[in-house]
Order: sequence, then structure tokens, then C-alpha cells
Amino acid sequence: GLFPPFLETVLDKKTRGLVLIAGEMGKGKTTTAASIVVARLQRHGGIAVAIEDPPETALNGVHGMGRGIQGQASRKSGGYREHLIRALRSGADDIFIGEIRDADTAAEAIQAGINGHFILATIHASSIEAAIERVATLSDAYFSSGIETAYSNLSLGLKAVLWQTLDVPLGQNGNVVKRLRCKSLVIDGDASGVKSKIASGKIGLLGQDIDEQQRKAKYAAQWSS
Repeated sequence: GLFPPFLETVLDKKTRGLVLIAGEMGKGKTTTAASIVVARLQRHGGIAVAIEDPPETALNGVHGMGRGIQGQASRKSGGYREHLIRALRSGADDIFIGEIRDADTAAEAIQAGINGHFILATIHASSIEAAIERVATLSDAYFSSGIETAYSNLSLGLKAVLWQTLDVPLGQNGNVVKRLRCKSLVIDGDASGVKSKIASGKIGLLGQDIDEQQRKAKYAAQWSS
């Protein structure tokens, strides 16, 4: 149920930057993120480090040509930030952060994305726009000019955002059927307008870009079928 442009971006071996999976609690964010990690390992091999608190999906071990290394972000040993720094030093190809929920993790994730790493992270947010705003707000204390620099750096490090939820209509015979509903935004080379809006903090204007990308994806899917 994910849009092809988003999938093509996150599964491309050359993709570098921060990818956010946003949504409310219990809406499948970790499941989606874990499936992306496994798919990248199976396609491209290499090493993926998963940092979670607590680990929710079994990622440790061999996946196709690649291997997952899973660890718990213990607060006694520095929390997400310290584990992320160790993962970056390890030379891992992909890094999965179970959740961005504090300033340290937000700032390190942005910087790692700018420096050319593939960073995948979940975040609690009610929309794509809210996810971007939350990461910028969390990290603003770590940048010299506060929120302005946070947005500027985020525009350089952010690669894609997915927001998802699970609708639960009743199926036949009263069975509960969960259905994925999502929106995505890809900040790619041809999305200079999107980068500009993020850099200037005009997050409220991204709605038209999100809708336009969804429209093009649906049109392409209908044309190919």
C-alpha cells in the first residue's frame, strides 16, 4: 500500500539521508520501518544496525545477503544518541532508530543524514508536516541560530517522510480487517521547492506538494495498469 515513488527512494541503494516513518501509537510504524530494513538487506546486502527501546521486531541475524544487528538503547549507557554515534562509527550501511523522541537523537539523526548515511527512524506525529516540525523543534537547541538553522539543516538531511495509519473497518462475518492508509513526501533532487519550504520553515505550505506527489503516483499506477 505504499506509494511507488516513496518505495523506490527508500529501497534505492544510492539513497542517503534521513527517512521518517510517522504516525500515532499502534499504527504500524515499526512494522513498516522493519520491513524496509529487511528489504534493503535482502536487495543490497551489507550491515544494518537497529537501535530500539525496547526491540519490537526480530531484525537480528541474516536477511538475504545482509545481516541485521539489533540492540536496545539503554538510558544507562547514553540512550539513543550514544548508540547512534556508535552505530555511525561502526561503518554500518543502514541505521534504524526505533523512535526520535528527544533533542539529542533528533540532532544526531539530522547530522548523520547530511553526512551521507541512510538513517531510518519512526516518530510520533499526526501528519507529515507535524513530523517535520517536531524534528526541527526537538533539535533547535543544538544549532547556533536555533529553529532557523534546524529547519535549514533538516532540508539538507531529510530524504523522505511517510505518514501512516491503520483503518479498522469490519470485514465479512464481523472480522476485523486492518487497512493501511498513508501519505508520503519525497525530498529529491527535483524537489527544490520542497527543500526551500522546509529550509525557510514554511511547513504549512507542504500540503500542496504532498497532494501533487500522491496525484502523480496514482496517475502513474493507473497508466501502467
